[in-house]
Amino acid sequence: MPNITTMGCMSDNDSGFGFDPQDFANIPLFKELSKLMSWQGGAVNWDFARQTAAGIAGEPRLAIGVDADGEAWADAVRVAESWLDPHTTLDAVPGPALALTAQEWVERAAGPGGIAVYVEPIATGMQKALAEGLADQLPGGMAGLGGMSGAMNPITAMLTGMQVGTIAGHLADQLLGSYSLTVPTLPTNIVATVGDQAGLLARSHDISSDEMRFWLALRECIHRRVFEGAEWVMPHLTQQMEEFAAAAEFDPSGLVEQMGGLGNLGPEMLSDPEAMQRMAEEAGAGIEPSDRQRDILARLQALVSLIAGYADVLVDRAGTGKLPNLERIEAATLTERGQQGKGEQFLTQLVGLDLRPADIGAGRVFCEAVLAARGPQGLDVVWSDAVHLPTPAEIAEPSRWLLRLAADEATGAISVEEAASGQDVLEDLEVPDDLAGLDDL
Repeated sequence: MPNITTMGCMSDNDSGFGFDPQDFANIPLFKELSKLMSWQGGAVNWDFARQTAAGIAGEPRLAIGVDADGEAWADAVRVAESWLDPHTTLDAVPGPALALTAQEWVERAAGPGGIAVYVEPIATGMQKALAEGLADQLPGGMAGLGGMSGAMNPITAMLTGMQVGTIAGHLADQLLGSYSLTVPTLPTNIVATVGDQAGLLARSHDISSDEMRFWLALRECIHRRVFEGAEWVMPHLTQQMEEFAAAAEFDPSGLVEQMGGLGNLGPEMLSDPEAMQRMAEEAGAGIEPSDRQRDILARLQALVSLIAGYADVLVDRAGTGKLPNLERIEAATLTERGQQGKGEQFLTQLVGLDLRPADIGAGRVFCEAVLAARGPQGLDVVWSDAVHLPTPAEIAEPSRWLLRLAADEATGAISVEEAASGQDVLEDLEVPDDLAGLDDL
């Protein structure tokens, strides 16, 4: 069987590297190989990513275990929005409410409208470095012959697509909804269930599937209000991801080793999804973030912590008195959220991106402190502009953000950067009356 590493050297009249192109004529996967090698859609072959993900994702199941999935979910979303209204100044956002099987989520999420925002920026840099590393592994002189250099991009796009597909496939069997990672996995105006993970969780903890559906609807809707309603939030996240990618330091030979080298890239692998999955899962130890990337990650994790904590607080306030088993649901799901699933593990392995905050409860503590001091309107200031986002230090110590907010209201003179630089900026500020009792929080 010819090796895929020689594909870029083929031409209609050339068989100069030990095989005849006609050898492919009777191979059922020839058309698929040709499609892979002609990919020009960017650093990730999303077609291949979807195929890989579909092979890993579980069988289609009813969302949260009821027959009228779409109708029941849409009703839960409508009710959840009305429950949230008294507790936040963020307006409800219109958009689709979808009950998706794992396969349906993969088809929508494994592409430019889904998880591409988290992987495609850094995959572009990886593609360039991988092309260099792969070219170094080819037999002497082949990299410059027969268009082999031009073949590198489709090969690296396929490799990256395989790993991105592995991420998506495992996420599809892990997520409760489209916002279960806190950041969106679908367009931001969509709220969705994913497969029956929420139903399985409810049954394993003897919780009503109806209550679980309304709880999940509350979480999805508040995330949509943040990411779609606060118009700057998603562009801010995208900018941070682009900065993260720009700060990457790639080792071409290390990336080739991470991807499993070239030894297993024969065309026959495309007919063996399990072999492709093993190759993706066993590929090295991943990319180690650079120092600059770690700084960006700290900001990203602070944002994720803030949004997750905000959702926790809003769901608790809106669901209290309406969901009898709210505490049991929160306890069960908190345990699940505290564990990094395979999809998140592979995301970290592929691009060095770990969005999980070290302290998953820090955002909730921050939001509760601000609510106690300033009420819902005071808390919702965080969504008015990026300048009002709390720094990692302010999330850990909410009183610092409250002092900055009070000073900003009084003088407009203190910026995020100044607040993050040290306590000395705040030493001369007088604590206003509305922060009385802050020390007791």
